[in-house]
Amino acid sequence: MASIRQAQIDDILSIQTLNLLSLPENYYMNFYYYHFLSWPDLSWVAENERGEVVGYVLGKINEDDSTMGQITSVAVSREYRRLGLAHKLMRQSQIKMCEVYNCKTCALHVRESNYAARH
Repeated sequence: MASIRQAQIDDILSIQTLNLLSLPENYYMNFYYYHFLSWPDLSWVAENERGEVVGYVLGKINEDDSTMGQITSVAVSREYRRLGLAHKLMRQSQIKMCEVYNCKTCALHVRESNYAARH
């Protein structure tokens, strides 16, 4: 099973690699740095027993409405899916959105074809 911890700057390369393998939306390195520097409490990773990053979530606060958080990106390695990791990662980010930034709501935008994310 995987454990959840707050993401560190040193995790960015692993997060980007997981993103490239898991999602059609890909980002430049400065995108990840922007999240880590702007909202350090809202990014989390799941690690397997070998210390490898097998899931991540990037969170942020909406620039137009500071009471609204947003899950920017979430991904889990194929072999670790259907274990509830994405839910745990998003939940941890949401908790920090409330505790640290006093958010009242949180949004997650997904493709209509992404059945798993919608449910």
